[in-house]
Amino acid sequence: MRQENSNMWGAYQPHSNVLWLHYLCSKLLTMTYKGRGGRGLKQARVDLQRFHDNVLTFRSASDVLHNCGLFQ
Repeated sequence: MRQENSNMWGAYQPHSNVLWLHYLCSKLLTMTYKGRGGRGLKQARVDLQRFHDNVLTFRSASDVLHNCGLFQ
């Protein structure tokens, strides 16, 4: 993220929100959960993995919400 904003944290950088979404997504995908993971959880992981793979192609979080298939 420092490379993205040249370590200038005061200026608004819309793409940094996309980087945070990607980071949070990777954390959710690497966590281990207790209990059984039924069919719904497996599908949710597939959807989350697809989102993780594609989220960096967007310019802003608003762009993600308006154009990502996960939120349609």
